[in-house]
Amino acid sequence: MSHPHPGAFGTPPPPGRPPTHTVPRWAAGPPAPAGGRPGWLLTGAVLAVLGTLLGVSIPENDRLGWADYPAWAAFGVLAALALFVGTVLSSARARDLQLAGAAGVLVFWVFIGLPMVTSNTGFCLTVGGLSAGAILYVSTSTGR
Repeated sequence: MSHPHPGAFGTPPPPGRPPTHTVPRWAAGPPAPAGGRPGWLLTGAVLAVLGTLLGVSIPENDRLGWADYPAWAAFGVLAALALFVGTVLSSARARDLQLAGAAGVLVFWVFIGLPMVTSNTGFCLTVGGLSAGAILYVSTSTGR
């Protein structure tokens, strides 16, 4: 018995005829930006830079990260900037830079941010560390 709509209800269309169904435009999702990376990756990279910079720059109890641990502060900020640059650019080397920067921010957070996590500067460093961790996790699991 011939079905009035070939290809409907799970039956394949006749040979040489393409399927008649398409994904609706609203279900396809937003188009990728020009760099090919979602905008939330850039947002996460900006949060990592801002959190790290604020964490080492805001004085608390007459202490300042740049004065108390200058080498670690420079390491953390450079790692966050590497994460940002690697997120903005789109190439294989940029992705390596992004992942190395994210790992650097997490190492910085473990040694500097975690011991002072209950302070205001520790909160800023935690925002930076969580953003870097999210980028590291998503980038390695999805290849972005």
